[in-house]
Amino acid sequence: MLRVDQLTYTYPEYPPLVFDFSVAAGAMLGVVGPSGAGKSTLFNLLAGFLVADSGDIRWGDQSVLAQGPSHRPFAVLFQGDNLFEHLSVLDNVGLGLSPRLLDPVQRQVCAAALATLDIGELAQRLPGELSGGQQQRVALARCLVSPRPVMLLDEPFSALDPASREDALAAVSQVNRQGKTVLLITHDAADLERLGAPSYRIGD
Repeated sequence: MLRVDQLTYTYPEYPPLVFDFSVAAGAMLGVVGPSGAGKSTLFNLLAGFLVADSGDIRWGDQSVLAQGPSHRPFAVLFQGDNLFEHLSVLDNVGLGLSPRLLDPVQRQVCAAALATLDIGELAQRLPGELSGGQQQRVALARCLVSPRPVMLLDEPFSALDPASREDALAAVSQVNRQGKTVLLITHDAADLERLGAPSYRIGD
């Protein structure tokens, strides 16, 4: 289980943000709320890119607060996508598996993830040659192949056309059914309905 226990973060001149919820291993949870409510802040705290004022983050029976981002159990897709411009699409996806050169089996796994999102033909292109929606699907593919047990997805479908959105929703649903825990930020309630996910609301 992922347990976020009275996790608090304060921006200067604003009231403290306090997050408190739990997600069973292998479950999915939508994180919803108005713009500026703190949804992306929550993901940055979970991933270790921000340091909480107080509270705890536990995966299973272990706190992850003392762990750096690379050691936490989270694969993260932020809205900026964070692709490496000098790497091919396939190699960008491969970073979800290994920071080193990919072996043939790993390359097949990455190629399969790209094909699932209908961008298999883009494997050897550079990110700068892609549209915003294609870049978003590459970043999602990197999360899909990651062995980390929890995916944090910040508006992963926002730049996608309807057909691509359906492919992405199906891919996220599939890895969730296979046992991966998913936290999903979205402004579209239809996404959560399509995925059958309950929601945790921030900012009310």
